[in-house]
Amino acid sequence: MLQWAVTHGLHIAAEALFDAGGHILAGEFQEAVDEYREIPPRLLARGVISRETATRLESLAGFRNILVHEYADIDLRRVQAGLGRLDDLEAFVADVESWLVRTRPLRHSPSPGLAGGGDPEDSNG
Repeated sequence: MLQWAVTHGLHIAAEALFDAGGHILAGEFQEAVDEYREIPPRLLARGVISRETATRLESLAGFRNILVHEYADIDLRRVQAGLGRLDDLEAFVADVESWLVRTRPLRHSPSPGLAGGGDPEDSNG
């Protein structure tokens, strides 16, 4: 049962990461992808992720395929190695956050009446 939980968790985490990358490509660059393995090089080409992260994610796409298509044949050593892939998720998040900071000016300013950044419910008026 534990192996199933870990394997399933890694599978879902990898798919969520690739789905997020696909949404970035579609929403920001109007690019559609057919396969997860296409996402890392396209994000790299658009400056969203680093070369190191792209390489890690290309490998993660392969690992995800193993989790999905060779589930019955996966041994515990592969699952244990997969737990080391959690750093791939952190690298992706860090790169996307960095890209957002570089490409997005602060889009919000305080609303009228909130110039001090306070909560309107806290004002004594």
